[in-house]
Amino acid sequence: MDSQPPWNTQQLMSIPWFHPWVDRHCCNVLLQDNGVPGCYLLRESSRRGDYVVSVRSQFSVQHFEVAFREDSQSYHFGRKNFRTLEEFTEHFKLRPALKSTSGSLVVFQTPYNRVESDCSTTFGEIVKHMEDGARAESKDLNSIRKDATIHKLSYESREGVLKKRGHVVKNIKERWFVVNTTTIAYYKSCRQHHEPIRSLQLHKCVGVIPETDTDEDLYGFGIQFPKRTYFLYCNTRKDRAAWVDFITWAVKKSKCISSKPPKKEAMPEDSNETDDSENSME
Repeated sequence: MDSQPPWNTQQLMSIPWFHPWVDRHCCNVLLQDNGVPGCYLLRESSRRGDYVVSVRSQFSVQHFEVAFREDSQSYHFGRKNFRTLEEFTEHFKLRPALKSTSGSLVVFQTPYNRVESDCSTTFGEIVKHMEDGARAESKDLNSIRKDATIHKLSYESREGVLKKRGHVVKNIKERWFVVNTTTIAYYKSCRQHHEPIRSLQLHKCVGVIPETDTDEDLYGFGIQFPKRTYFLYCNTRKDRAAWVDFITWAVKKSKCISSKPPKKEAMPEDSNETDDSENSME
């Protein structure tokens, strides 16, 4: 038997539904919040050299290992072994089914394709694509997928309300935060998206503190920069965990793509530290 080398990222990029930057947390958000049952994608495993196929079931996202086996020089998925990438992708055209953790069958119906995005843009918009050749067996699914072709998902960004402790006056105010793979910015409210109060480059972040002391029944965490640590608060532990996971992931990715010199922005971090109009309060 001829030796077959493990697949690499360059080969896998030929698969439209391979998402190289998606980890488990982002995958859950991507499929659970924006997919339909049967949507699936391929991503890298936390174990080097292995991969995971994640699929949206009726009520959750299930994750199935694609593991390389040295003895057979092939990748194992479900009950089958695949020696070539072509064999693996052809298998999914048959709409395979596997048992979920609850024992019910999950059918891999529709690939969740990626769209290349420019990481230098403010928001990494990923358009949800459904495979044109996939055929729905019910009118409801046809209707859902027709609407989904125009639905946009910013899976590389997260935004929402966080409570923030002021830098000078130690009061707590609600702010609208927007985090993507290059910056974290906050605004007075979600309706005032023209100019942020402050925008910080994530590649300059030196650490994320997953838990801090809580105030007023709030659940805090911190984001450390060279000149300042920002203390933020959520209403629930679950919300805090989601923000911490995403910001940690975004910081890691930002550092990976920061080999290019950062573009000069109208409000650089150093300038904001001294010239921010709300500096006395925040």
